[in-house]
Amino acid sequence: MPLYSYKGYNSAGAISEGSVEATEIDSARRKIRDSGILPFEISQIQSNSGSGTAFLGTSDGLSMTEKARFSRQLSVFLKGGVPLVKALSGMMNQEAWAHKKILLAALKEGIERGKTISAVIEENPSILDSWSNSIVRVGETSGRLEVAFAELSSHFSKVLEYRRRLTNAAIYPVIMMILASGVLTFLMVYLLPMIQKIFSDMQGRLPWITRFLLSVSDFMRNYGLITTGICFAVVVILHFFLKSESVRKEAEYYVSSVPFIGKLILSFQLEAWVRNMSLMVKSGIPLLEAIKTSRSSSVSLMEKAKLEKVEASLIRGMSFSGALTASNSFPAFLIQMVEAGEASGDLAGMLEIVAADLESESIAMLEILMNLFEPVLIIGIGIVVGGIMIGVLLPIYEMNKIL
Repeated sequence: MPLYSYKGYNSAGAISEGSVEATEIDSARRKIRDSGILPFEISQIQSNSGSGTAFLGTSDGLSMTEKARFSRQLSVFLKGGVPLVKALSGMMNQEAWAHKKILLAALKEGIERGKTISAVIEENPSILDSWSNSIVRVGETSGRLEVAFAELSSHFSKVLEYRRRLTNAAIYPVIMMILASGVLTFLMVYLLPMIQKIFSDMQGRLPWITRFLLSVSDFMRNYGLITTGICFAVVVILHFFLKSESVRKEAEYYVSSVPFIGKLILSFQLEAWVRNMSLMVKSGIPLLEAIKTSRSSSVSLMEKAKLEKVEASLIRGMSFSGALTASNSFPAFLIQMVEAGEASGDLAGMLEIVAADLESESIAMLEILMNLFEPVLIIGIGIVVGGIMIGVLLPIYEMNKIL
């Protein structure tokens, strides 16, 4: 049944907001009026295949920053003894959540109908992903929902900090590449054609480097937009091709084989998986269920294949460390720490230590790559600009010798 959000005046003359289920907008209006509210704005929230809960697509979902804030605020409200529905109502009235009010209204409406918050989130996957929701579900079962949201808030905050460090490491080279591209485009498209008029009056044959630069300049002016369009079309075609699992698997294999870069990508993937496993195990999710959840939520086909092997070994009764060893896909350091965690009964703590170590290693590798890339980029720019200057000045020098 469709869900309608509304704004209206209550009996005291104050503005009241909420949502109701109804077969059509007229029926929704009658229900709202029967509740003692005079509506002045009613809008339908798209329903999820008749499930009765509003489905909000990923474009209307929560960003990582909003997920951290959402989890943190719910944790604080619940620790303070505020009921979940009232907590969501309070968040809806906050200016920071004004653009997500419909999403919160759908969540609140589902809980008011008697569903658990994890069930509503499962029907609205744009709020939290499946593995995050599994932690919420465990928190509900154990009666420690506020702890579950506190753990999620801490996790999302770490992810945000991790992303910030990655962005800071990459922002300078990216800016340099953009500026270099702009300078080179200006030189080739605007400066060289102006100087070409001088060269056209010269007698004799121009040096090969000058002829080459003028040819490139002519190509960029005449076919630059077409070439850009072709490149864009190739990117779009590759995007559609990568939707095929066989193509994606081959692409992931080749990318992971690239020296240094492939190792860096695999390190990032492993760090994210270990950190997620640490949080799920710490929250009390059974190991097999944690593996299944992380496998289903993974976007990497190679990682899915690895976790399928681990899952099959766990089903056969092997220990977690034994399953990781049997898969032949995980580093010895991780396996040794898992063995220590199983022996000490602190698997979550050991996984958290491994995640922190992998994070430090990944950041160090990225910084090395960026530190190598910066001088290479500067040298490359210098060579190209120097070549352009030589190509421009050499004919002028020869012309001066003739004169």
